[in-house]
Amino acid sequence: MSVSRTIRPTDQPFRFRRLASAGTSLPPQVLEVVRTYLRLVDEAAPALVEGLYVHGSVALGDYRPGRSDIDFLALVSHPLDEFELPGLAGVHDELGRLHPRPRCAGDYVSPCK
Repeated sequence: MSVSRTIRPTDQPFRFRRLASAGTSLPPQVLEVVRTYLRLVDEAAPALVEGLYVHGSVALGDYRPGRSDIDFLALVSHPLDEFELPGLAGVHDELGRLHPRPRCAGDYVSPCK
């Protein structure tokens, strides 16, 4: 069984709404990192990330501060090209600088053509 939480940016900066969840709210530390990630990615590539699924220990309610990482799957508006990848790498570098722990890593998925 796969369990995930969907987080989607809204039109207002620094805000997001949870569309689906495993039944509990996100831990405060995870919430802070996710908000920072969404802000950074929206600054680097506005409207690129259309949805963000947080999965793994966070979604299963087994997140352990100081031990667990944040796993995500980002739904993007279009297939990424070689010119966008350095910008996303910069987002992850800055996120790691601002929030060394928990580590936040994931995959980017685009719609089928």
